[in-house]
Amino acid sequence: MVGVETLQPLQCFDGLSADQLARLCDIAEERHFQKGDYVQREGSECDALHVVKEGRVLIEMTLPGNNVISIHTVTPGDMFGWSAIVPPHKVTAASRCLEDCVVIVLPSQALLDLFQQDVGIKAEVFEFIARTVGRRLTETREQVSYLLG
Repeated sequence: MVGVETLQPLQCFDGLSADQLARLCDIAEERHFQKGDYVQREGSECDALHVVKEGRVLIEMTLPGNNVISIHTVTPGDMFGWSAIVPPHKVTAASRCLEDCVVIVLPSQALLDLFQQDVGIKAEVFEFIARTVGRRLTETREQVSYLLG
């Protein structure tokens, strides 16, 4: 479990009240990763939503021919692993630590249960995810355009 003071400064939770943050803290845990560690691998089961507290995490995907492209760098206050709450719950792009990282982990089932109890938390998280997915789609399109010339 993490404290409210851990989640409060993270931009992805800006719209949540102290009570809502406390409810998220009840299910959240903090994990430490070393530079080069994979938090998630493309194609695996996605069982948690992740929020970077410290460090940077690279989102990368494999193209045909095993060419790997970088899509986005996740920085503190940003989320990744949104597939944890969106079926079919498969990781669509790998996440690899560019440096030592501290990541807040929100297990998917506990988070989905919390969404049922508090639709305000659900709305805030999904709004942030929608903005994130839109931004990453644009970045992916730019990367593919660059690769195709």
